[in-house]
Amino acid sequence: MTIKHTARAILTALLIAGLAGAAHAAPGGTKGKPDKGGGDPGDGNEVTPATVVFRDLATDPVGSDGAIYIDNYDEATDSGVRAFIGTQANLGNIKLWLQKAPARALWLDFSDCFTESCTPLFEMGFNSSSGIDVQVNEVQQDGVWGMSVGTTVDAPMRIWYEDPANPGDPGFIHFDNVKGGSSPCKNSGAGNVEVTRIGDTEWTVSASDQIYSCALLPGRKELAGFFIMPFSFTVEVIPQ
Repeated sequence: MTIKHTARAILTALLIAGLAGAAHAAPGGTKGKPDKGGGDPGDGNEVTPATVVFRDLATDPVGSDGAIYIDNYDEATDSGVRAFIGTQANLGNIKLWLQKAPARALWLDFSDCFTESCTPLFEMGFNSSSGIDVQVNEVQQDGVWGMSVGTTVDAPMRIWYEDPANPGDPGFIHFDNVKGGSSPCKNSGAGNVEVTRIGDTEWTVSASDQIYSCALLPGRKELAGFFIMPFSFTVEVIPQ
């Protein structure tokens, strides 16, 4: 086992130990944060609670903190996990938002630079206050709800993260080959992710080691570089 993998194993064990006993909270909505609903596609502005399970190979530069992300948000403390699939207002996209306390996190490793040089972010580690946004509606009508079982589409995805040294300033990792606006990731050639509907209530989202992502530095619109960051995770609707 390499030093990198050993460090990940130790950090995972410590983080999971700190999370033990976290209680499930009742869902609720606040301004700018959609209410959780019953989960019927097209049901107003509601969203469908879900679970997100990462593949978590030792060689995956994007992974979990070692436990399943279960939609479980506490409005009173602004803590926990939001994992859901949108309906009308959210356009059938997949979202995972990790709140600050208790500290759930994503595993991110920026050590595999695609080009000759990249601006250092952090080599590897767990990043709290992070999340993902899989924007299936940009390529598929009705987003994931409009996909037939067994089909695969290429969709843009964004990972956001905070610099541990400067909390509150997000950085972004774009898997998106036609990023709009004035972003330095626009038309960068970064590859989309693959979204496959594997059942009525289950999807996989993955990126191979044959594509690269475009990363922006936290708090600014400056290019950090291009990175190879393969991963895979499964999204499954929580039975109501």
